[in-house]
Amino acid sequence: MSDNARQMRKIRSKIAYNLIKLIPNVKLLTDDYFSVSESTIIDCRAGRANPSKGTMRLLLPRIKLVYQENYYDADKENLAEMRSLLNNFNQDLMALGVFAQSNEPKYIEPDENICKQLIPYCLNLIEYDRLSVPYWLTYRPDDQKKLSFPPYLSPSKMKGQIIIGREKECEEIHQLLNTCKDPIYLYSMAGLGKTTIVQKYVRVYSDRLDLMISVPSSSKNVCYDVLNELAPEQLNYSNDNSTGKNIIKALYKFAEGMKNYEKQVLLIIDNLDSDDQLFSIDHLKPLRDIGWKILITTRITNEAIASKTIYEIKHLSEENCIRLFNYYYFDNEAKQELFPNQEKKLRKLLKILKYHTYLTQLVAQVGKSSGADISELLDTIVEKKTNTLKLDGILDAKVYDKREHKNRKIRNIILTLINMSKLDKNEKRILGYFTLMPDTPSSQQLLIQWMSDEKELLPIPLCTVLTGLCEKSLLLKGNSGDREYKCHSLVQNALTMDKETKDSFDYLPFIKNVTQYLNFPYDGVERTDIFKNLPNLSVILAKYNEETKERYQLIKQYLSCCIYFGCCNTECLEYKEEMLNLFNKFYSTESENYQLEKIICQYINNETYFQASNEIGKASKVRKMRMITAEAAKSYYEEKPLLCIRINQMYASSLNRDGEFEEALKLLNEQEKNIQFALQQKDLSNTDEWNYALFRNYELLGIVSNAQWLDDKSKSLEEILTIRKKYLKIGKTFLTKDSYKLRSCYNDLGMTYLYMYDEKKDDSLLNEAEHYLQLSYQIAVERYGENSSQCITATKNVASLFIRRYDFAKAKMYATIAYMLRKSKTNSDSTRGLMIDARFLGLIHLKEFQHQTTKERSLLEKALEYSKEALEISERLHAGEDNRDSRRNRARIQEIEQEIDYFDNSQE
Repeated sequence: MSDNARQMRKIRSKIAYNLIKLIPNVKLLTDDYFSVSESTIIDCRAGRANPSKGTMRLLLPRIKLVYQENYYDADKENLAEMRSLLNNFNQDLMALGVFAQSNEPKYIEPDENICKQLIPYCLNLIEYDRLSVPYWLTYRPDDQKKLSFPPYLSPSKMKGQIIIGREKECEEIHQLLNTCKDPIYLYSMAGLGKTTIVQKYVRVYSDRLDLMISVPSSSKNVCYDVLNELAPEQLNYSNDNSTGKNIIKALYKFAEGMKNYEKQVLLIIDNLDSDDQLFSIDHLKPLRDIGWKILITTRITNEAIASKTIYEIKHLSEENCIRLFNYYYFDNEAKQELFPNQEKKLRKLLKILKYHTYLTQLVAQVGKSSGADISELLDTIVEKKTNTLKLDGILDAKVYDKREHKNRKIRNIILTLINMSKLDKNEKRILGYFTLMPDTPSSQQLLIQWMSDEKELLPIPLCTVLTGLCEKSLLLKGNSGDREYKCHSLVQNALTMDKETKDSFDYLPFIKNVTQYLNFPYDGVERTDIFKNLPNLSVILAKYNEETKERYQLIKQYLSCCIYFGCCNTECLEYKEEMLNLFNKFYSTESENYQLEKIICQYINNETYFQASNEIGKASKVRKMRMITAEAAKSYYEEKPLLCIRINQMYASSLNRDGEFEEALKLLNEQEKNIQFALQQKDLSNTDEWNYALFRNYELLGIVSNAQWLDDKSKSLEEILTIRKKYLKIGKTFLTKDSYKLRSCYNDLGMTYLYMYDEKKDDSLLNEAEHYLQLSYQIAVERYGENSSQCITATKNVASLFIRRYDFAKAKMYATIAYMLRKSKTNSDSTRGLMIDARFLGLIHLKEFQHQTTKERSLLEKALEYSKEALEISERLHAGEDNRDSRRNRARIQEIEQEIDYFDNSQE
């Protein structure tokens, strides 16, 4: 007997000795049908037996069954004893020379049946006569909570996918992950199976929770994509994909929250294909610092990762390529093989295909669906005389070196395979639509909205087409299974780079559907699905670049959505210019709807510029733009009343900012009369839209009235309270109970009660203020997380509450959080919001100084610093023109400087 055999016999003995301890009454393990005797089991429990592999194969499953039925419920209440048993088991194996391949253990949950993991673990150890286990099993420590993320993010949970070969790659990747703290980059050209290898790896090596994030091709910042999947509440309605401080800060916040959870996480970043994406990987450091491992699949390399650990994925071996081909060429369930002469031809074909994984699968699927044998496939694809592919230069070696050439080199193969697939017109149509989409999965529900019609492609036939294209490998399923589909980038590029093929696609029905998807009524419904799809819509807009009227309409609706969600970025500024150019192209001054269309474009132009521009003098310019648009809209109220009301409301907002309160209130009162008149009509069909317009009008009336009260006290707080109670009442009549828009109502009511407390010093008013302001803050944090820019106003106004409580430490803390959140937003230095936040921080420091018995000059210095920052922003917003904000900022600076002079004089 060899030394290894002796060692394995001892290991089997120790495994049996430890596992039988789980069954105190060994009689439960035996019956008339179980072939292992009671005496053998007793000897195993005493450590006297050396059970064979065959005995262990029978005994261990029996232990699992009996334990589940008789002991599991009691043992899960006795965790300390179970921990001790498992620790002793591990120590016994270690003493026999067994070692773990992974540095990290795999956890058994405190309430989990220990046999569920331990029995397969032991069977795997003894079956292959190994002296190693993939990891040690241990109960989860009390200080580490279990992470819970959606199952579709974990490829190890995917069922039914066959993965052939790649065992060696998985083993080497596992070794790298165990020895490297930094990210591991899996690199190859598209279509060699990087993602597939990762999916196989997480099934074989399951010591870590696996989370896969598919990165859209339009993405610039992987950190954004990670947070968007794992903690979308941290991102709020910010569609800024750039490497911003807000995203990095949110990532640190997320990592901090993960510290008390398990550390054994494998984060897989899939599908990187740009320099920006690679550069952004370094910003995932907070996750590495808490113990997460990061595995990346990428089609490119650059200087950002030149010194990193790069594992290059090679082509499948010839034998595995044959296995892959046979699996897709024959019925998946059948055990068929090619005849020798056919196999010889297949080897020739695979060699010419360079053993490319995805192309091999495509060729097999096409052969199966078309009924072509190997000879026919070979004749179709290969030039006999030269023994090369018929398409010129298709196998030039540069295909594997030059990213900009590889798709060109392989596209013709794919086009040939697609032609051989004999797609019907609907399949071709849907495949064409997919070329406009990102190469990341989209839900079937969304695809139905974007791709169906009322004739040939109703939802059920469309689902059949999607399934058929998936069976032909022209579409791929997403991680969540049958409900998501994507088109591989190889297929997308092959179709779009061939002019004749691209010109044959009719994209207009798809573009019209997407435009309609974006054209939602302003009725107060929160359309977070549309917000989440804005990155995908941006890709569609970038790919569909024909100068058509349909593109013009798509740009209009896309920008309208960005305005609605408050997420216009610099890219939107470019789109608004294109929108204006297309308007001039398609609408002459003689056109029937020229003036109305011009007003719509002006409105979109105004608000996009207001949100995204960082131009000096923006505030003054926007006021003039809004005034011109509002004046022009007067003539079109009958045709587009709600649009005209919205335009006037935006102009009133500008008037309010400039301190022209009476004009703003007059304009808003006119809008209220128009809205109330419409709501009295019996045949009104879009009541919710009118109610939402009234709701917004009350919000603005409250804001303007409150600003006027702060300025000259000409309005009474009782009047403002009445307006804001109406605001809340109308909101509750048509908004859902969990609507986030109600938070603004609570916030504004709270601030009104706060100002009333300032006048009357009635503690009941302060309590009312606290109730509404804390409610507003709680709703904001629960919805978006305290690190979200959506919480700025709610956070800042909680600081206002603490000022009245004379708790200046908390007031400064909350106000600083709001200030930093605002500062991290795109173009924040050019926003009035940051100006107000800076001025508010200056006020808190000033009030704390004034409240102190022992004065601190440093408080005045900070107050002056923030107030000067506020003045600098207000001057920039108005390009030096006289304005109300700058006057108020100068007055505050003067007040602080007087306090400084008085303090300094008192110290002499």
